[in-house]
Amino acid sequence: MRFGCSRVKDLRSTARKEWKSLEELQMRHHPANRSGLARFTASIPWQPEDLNSIIQTGDWISKPDPNMSTAPSWIYHVLEPHRNTAVVIEFKRATQSGIIRATTNKEITISTKGYHQVRVLSQDKHGATLKVARDAPIPGKRPLIYWIFKTGFI
Repeated sequence: MRFGCSRVKDLRSTARKEWKSLEELQMRHHPANRSGLARFTASIPWQPEDLNSIIQTGDWISKPDPNMSTAPSWIYHVLEPHRNTAVVIEFKRATQSGIIRATTNKEITISTKGYHQVRVLSQDKHGATLKVARDAPIPGKRPLIYWIFKTGFI
């Protein structure tokens, strides 16, 4: 990929709501570049504009981080949204690379004022296919590995 493309949003034209062309990415029309860009964009399991402002069951939320270059430290998986609150499971960032772990299996209620949606990906084990995480961890089952999808992850 082009130097300077460290985030999905670097590959996306927000005005046109589509992936940037090779020209826009300042890449040559080499077959490897075309197929690489196509494979990469096809592997992203959502469109970046898909986040919506209404918090729903299964969403992952966080407070905006003033330093947008790092992943948030606290993430919440929404189990039951209400008007200005939500019943959630709390996760904390465990590593600089974005792995998160549940702090408890207890459901807590938080105010959702100032929170926004974030993407969390999960995988069965390191090296396995990443999927968009929609379900809460199941107590007693081998835990999935959860990753915060934020600036700088891909």
